[in-house]
Amino acid sequence: NDELVKAITEGDLLQVLLSELSGECNMNSLYVFKDKKGYDWKATPLIAAAALGHTELVQGFIDRADIDETALYKAAEKGQVAVVRELLEHPDINVNLPNDRNQTALGKAAQYGNIGVIQLLLDHGADPSILDKVIPGTKLFPANGNIAARDSHSFSWSTFLDSHVPVDSSVRVAVVATLLGSEKDGDDWVRELATAKDQHGREALHTTDAATRDLLNGLRFFCGRYELFDGPPIHVSATAVVVNAYDHGVFRQVFEQFANDCGELDKKGFQACGRLLGQQPTDVKK
Repeated sequence: NDELVKAITEGDLLQVLLSELSGECNMNSLYVFKDKKGYDWKATPLIAAAALGHTELVQGFIDRADIDETALYKAAEKGQVAVVRELLEHPDINVNLPNDRNQTALGKAAQYGNIGVIQLLLDHGADPSILDKVIPGTKLFPANGNIAARDSHSFSWSTFLDSHVPVDSSVRVAVVATLLGSEKDGDDWVRELATAKDQHGREALHTTDAATRDLLNGLRFFCGRYELFDGPPIHVSATAVVVNAYDHGVFRQVFEQFANDCGELDKKGFQACGRLLGQQPTDVKK
């Protein structure tokens, strides 16, 4: 039915109602739609309306169509926040029900970086432990034992951590804790994700919220504070090996050691920090 498909594609509620009255619309039949690239795809009226973001049509279809995970899944994939909100109000919708590929709505929203949908699904009880449920093609496979960003990545991680993106800080903290806690080889993993740069060259540590920054700094302190230099050791003996390393936490540690009760450094404290770090303070004329 070309008229029905056209009406659903354009969100024409009146024309859809006319098609129903004429008996030309079956809520559970598959119709052929075209995507933006001109490719055919088959869907029921509800699933098509959900994917296309036509909330009024979804409201009209939802009580007259068979409900499964597909409409929610497609709306989550396409980032249709209003449609996802509408579907989640239906009592028969299971927010954690996987599709035939074992993918959940939350997993698909995360795959495509649809942050508004992610927040909404989590607010409605979606299971946040999705890391092992996202499609296998998104898993990390080390090429040479080193963690490195792909040149073609889309800045999804740094975007997710950005404090200006409307995601509750508790969600960021939970995701970071789950993600980093799931990796056994934590040093490189923590360091790469904490210092991942956005499209403007800013590190995630500098753009994220305070709670997430504290978590990342804590993880770096305990399992990634020291970054060993490449190259031969300085000294080798029967009981010890001495190597050069960056200490990513030394400045904060020294600052906190000499800061006053207000969390500030006076002149005396500043000079003490310098001496401890190997810098000789110079006299400053008043």
